[in-house]
Amino acid sequence: MEKYLENNYQFQPKIAIHLGKIDDVYSEELKNKLNILKENNITGMELNLTEFEQINPIEFKNYLNEFDVNLTKIATGSIASKYNLSLSDTNKDIRNMTIEKCKKLIEFASNFNAGIVFGYIKGGTAEDRSTAVELFKDSLMKLRQCK
Repeated sequence: MEKYLENNYQFQPKIAIHLGKIDDVYSEELKNKLNILKENNITGMELNLTEFEQINPIEFKNYLNEFDVNLTKIATGSIASKYNLSLSDTNKDIRNMTIEKCKKLIEFASNFNAGIVFGYIKGGTAEDRSTAVELFKDSLMKLRQCK
């Protein structure tokens, strides 16, 4: 069976690992994780970057290249939690602040050709679900205008 899979298995999956919240992208903690990824031929990772605006994307991309790892996804949970962000909040100021932060995150992610996971940042449970859904849709439309 192993020989069959070795010779006939055409799809070689690319594995990416979520490494969690990272405050300092040049920390020993992340460096150790990147070394583990490299040793195991894992070429993709997802990070929660709370302070992405402080990171020089070109320098960070070059740093990741040393480990043969790509930033494939950026999660939004820790940034949403830290800054109280929500794309569906009934407070227009919070929504607008979230949209602006997301636009900057989209621009940052584009340097890595990385996707963004809109999980927690989409908003929590709302009293009026239909209103929250409409506000979320409106926020997404504004984000679509991001270039």
